[in-house]
Amino acid sequence: MLMLNVKKAEYIIEKNGEISLAKLLEDLSVADSNNNKLRLISLIQHNSNIERTYKKSSEGRVITFFIIKNSNF
Repeated sequence: MLMLNVKKAEYIIEKNGEISLAKLLEDLSVADSNNNKLRLISLIQHNSNIERTYKKSSEGRVITFFIIKNSNF
């Protein structure tokens, strides 16, 4: 079973200030699957310093981002 390292994910988000879900999965060396995305979102949502937000790409797709609360991104 694949184990997601939440502390490492939180560290990566804090280091970057803002990161897309796809890039976070890549940095964690985790396959970009719906199951992994849902598990990671579920685990991170309990961190009060990290906020999930959405942005539209130039192609009009909605992309999930994680940001540090009170950052200037």
